[in-house]
Amino acid sequence: MSVASRSCEEPADVEAPAELGGAVIRAAAAGSRVAELLRDGTLARYPSCPVCASRSRRPVFDNAGPNRYIRAIPSVAALSVREIRELLQVHRCEECSASYCDPWLSRRTSGRLYATGFGQHVQGWRIFHESLADSDVETHCYWQKHAWEWIRAAFGPVRSYAELNCPFTGLLTLFRRAESDPASYRRLVQASLRNARSGRRYPGGLGASFRRLLRPAVSARAMRLVGSGPVATPRERCLVIEPSSLCWGSNCISSGVSCHALAPDLLGAALSNFEDVCRDGIRFDVAVLTQLDHHFEPMALLDRFLEVSTVVMVAGHSSNRFTKQHLMAFGPETVQHLVGRGYAAVDLTNETVHPSKRVVNQCFLVSKQLEL
Repeated sequence: MSVASRSCEEPADVEAPAELGGAVIRAAAAGSRVAELLRDGTLARYPSCPVCASRSRRPVFDNAGPNRYIRAIPSVAALSVREIRELLQVHRCEECSASYCDPWLSRRTSGRLYATGFGQHVQGWRIFHESLADSDVETHCYWQKHAWEWIRAAFGPVRSYAELNCPFTGLLTLFRRAESDPASYRRLVQASLRNARSGRRYPGGLGASFRRLLRPAVSARAMRLVGSGPVATPRERCLVIEPSSLCWGSNCISSGVSCHALAPDLLGAALSNFEDVCRDGIRFDVAVLTQLDHHFEPMALLDRFLEVSTVVMVAGHSSNRFTKQHLMAFGPETVQHLVGRGYAAVDLTNETVHPSKRVVNQCFLVSKQLEL
C-alpha cells in the first residue's frame, strides 16, 4: 500500500507526531522525485528571481488548476499533472514581488511544450477572432483603448511602432479596426487568410520577408485605409520576432495560418528580428511588449527595447494570477524596481483593466528618455 493510500485511511484524530512523520515522508519522496527530474534534464533550478535576480524570496501557495497547457506538459515530459501541481513550487520575490517557480521546466522541456506540446497561443487567437467579430468578451478592447490613450498622453503622435512576437495581444488589431469599417476589416481578413494559405505571400520563402525589412508588405488597398478612422494610427509598424523556448513561434497556427503570416498583409506590420533592428539603426517611438514574461531574461530584453524605443509599454501576467505553465509573472512592485534602476516608470494596471474585472495582468509604462 502506498504512503498516499495509508494517509487517506488514517483517522482524523491521529496524533500530531504521526502527521509530522507523514509530512516528512512525503517531503522526502517529493525531494527524491525532483532530484530524479533534475538529473534527467526534465526540470531545472531557478534560484534567482527572473526579474531582479534577487535570491530573497518566500514560498507562496499556488496549486494551479490543470489548464490546457498544464495538461499538455505530460506529453513532452515524464511528469504527471499531479506532480506539476505539487513539485513546481512557487516563490514570491521579496525585492520586486514577482512570482516564479523553482524548480520549473528546463529550457529543453519548455521549448518542447511551446512548440509541440501545445504550440498555439490560445489567448492571442481568441483576441484576433474577437476583433473580427467586433466583440469584447475578454475586455481586451478596453485595455487597448486606455493603453493607447496613456501612450499618446506620454508621447504624442506616434509614427513608428513595434510589438514583440505576438501580433494580436498588443495594439495592432486596434489600429487595423480603426482604419476601416467592420465589413471592410472582415473582407481584409478573409483576403489575408487566402493569401497566406496559398503561399503567394512568400514566393521567396519566409526569409525573403525578413529581408524586406520595414518595407510595407501590406496591400495597396489596405494602405489606403491607414489613418481613415477615428484613431490616429502609426504608419510604420514592426513585429519584432525574438525567439524564446518560453514562447510560441511561427508554428502558432489557427485555421492553417501562422499568426506571423498575418502580420504584414492584415495588420500592416513588417516582420523583423532584433539583430536587424540594431544593425539598420531602426528606432521606434513606442514599443508594446505583451510577451516579455515569456523570456528567461525579461529585463535584459526590456533594456534592449529601451535602447531603440522612446517609450515601452509592458503588459504581462500578474503574480496574483499565476499558473504553472509559466516560469514567472510580474508583481505589483515591479515598477518600483524599475524606478530603482534609474528608469521613469508608471504602473497602469488599475487604469487599463476593466472596472468589472479582476486584475490578471500587470501593465506599466517605461522610458529612459522621458519623464512619465
